[in-house]
Amino acid sequence: MTKNALNVGSVEHYDDAELYDHEYKRRRKDAKFYLALAKRLAPNKTLEICCGSGRVTRGLARAGFHIDGFDASASMLKRAQLRIEQAGKKASANTTLWLDDMRSFETKEKYSYIFSAFNSLEHLYNREELSSFLNRVSTSLAPGGTFAFDVQLPHLQWLCRDEEKRWARTKFKHPKTGQRLEYTTNHHYDAIHQICFINIYYKPLEKGPLKTEKHIRLAQRKYFPAELTSLLHFHGFAIASQFGDFEEKPLSEESENQVYVCKNTM
Repeated sequence: MTKNALNVGSVEHYDDAELYDHEYKRRRKDAKFYLALAKRLAPNKTLEICCGSGRVTRGLARAGFHIDGFDASASMLKRAQLRIEQAGKKASANTTLWLDDMRSFETKEKYSYIFSAFNSLEHLYNREELSSFLNRVSTSLAPGGTFAFDVQLPHLQWLCRDEEKRWARTKFKHPKTGQRLEYTTNHHYDAIHQICFINIYYKPLEKGPLKTEKHIRLAQRKYFPAELTSLLHFHGFAIASQFGDFEEKPLSEESENQVYVCKNTM
């Protein structure tokens, strides 16, 4: 494992924001969950950490919530700003976005609701980065505030797949260029550091802007439930709810996700 591999694995997947949105256009349950939680909490102001292309942000802004958000990817943030503008003047007035890093951000506001969706915490690759992040979340939370997030539930059978074989073979058209491509993926799991190095391949199936197969790298730190609950407790967070999906079913061995709703006790 090298620092460069982690740096590259944190950015490449987010360079093409339009393709990113196309690949995850059917992902809606998490957006509904964070919006429903906002409706229950009725926060004065909300902060979304790693807002990406604004997929979740837009729903809260359209519903009338005042929401701030930041992301480390300029291309994703540009896409998010466009989404918000397309949602109307009310949504635009309710939203402030900026470029920032989840490991070093600072806010002047105190938020009653902070959330980070779609496995964003998996880009915190070691204890120092996670500790810095949780301390900053704690500092930014108002008294009695809520912090919610989700990560994947690690499954060793999947993590230890044959790393030479290509998986998830899918043919599609690029949403901007219209070029037909073939998507495949494989990965290597570093069990010592609990980091999965994912390779995503885009192979052109016809003439177009993409001339040869494109290789995108993605790095994700895998957090196990007992590990997460201990780390959250150590940093002063009480777990109010722990779910196995966005429909609030209990966490089980068959769950794909871990969804946490926490209160700051510091």
